[in-house]
Amino acid sequence: MAGLFSICENPPSGPWIWNADDSVAIAGLLDEEAEFLCPGDLLGSQAVTFDITTEMADNLIEDTSSVRYFVSEISFEVTDTVSEYNYTLGVDTTVTVDVADTLKGKVYLQVDSLLSKGSTEFSVTDTTLEKTLRFASWNGVFADSTDASWYLAKFSGALEGTAPSVAMAPRIDSVSLRYPGGSKRVLPSASPGEYAVDGLYEVDDLIGVNPGEQITVDEIFSDDNLIFFISKGSEWIPYTPGTGLTFSTTGKSRIYVIGMSVDAVAYSSTEWDCIVWGIPVIVE
Repeated sequence: MAGLFSICENPPSGPWIWNADDSVAIAGLLDEEAEFLCPGDLLGSQAVTFDITTEMADNLIEDTSSVRYFVSEISFEVTDTVSEYNYTLGVDTTVTVDVADTLKGKVYLQVDSLLSKGSTEFSVTDTTLEKTLRFASWNGVFADSTDASWYLAKFSGALEGTAPSVAMAPRIDSVSLRYPGGSKRVLPSASPGEYAVDGLYEVDDLIGVNPGEQITVDEIFSDDNLIFFISKGSEWIPYTPGTGLTFSTTGKSRIYVIGMSVDAVAYSSTEWDCIVWGIPVIVE
């Protein structure tokens, strides 16, 4: 992963002086973790099967103000990616790194039926809606050094991804997870003692499981009208309370909670809306 470096603060006074060797060393460590730190295959080429709920269908039937599309599959085409590391220098040889990724492309929605404007009668069709994809993700890393050797000491509570932008994207209020070693309630931002997307945590404070052990998503709270999926990669699973995933490969991974607004899949707007939390999982 190529890094574009920008120093956000001037180096502090004192014996430690930031230099190009530090930048290269930290970038090398981040590159080694690129598969974990970046959204990877979250928006892969595999089509996502989409099953509309009865409640959603009833709501769309009642809304006769515009055309409503009933989608059976969603697929993605990523045409451009930009990755960036932004460094903020601290004290005592510490650096906080914002890892930012931007994906651009297209989202294709396979439509099997629709409701015309002013109508509650279904029409069978076979067409595709094309929407613009502008997806950006952010997560943080805390780097420290001992005897001039850098290491990644802490990681953020989750990777957060939004489309089309933070201001316009849907919102998740909390996610509750359960696993054999304990449980976590993930919040967007939290006080000390709570686990948050924007917090920084040592590896021992992240979710830890053994290969084959299940992580269960018990509850997702959101004020927005969202459709949720759960994933550990490009294979999305429709969410219901108690949906679980297992990990077979050891190392750092993520369980993704993906929320899409109903407008993004049922109406002909030009943008695709979503919110993603990629919660770290350490498989040992």
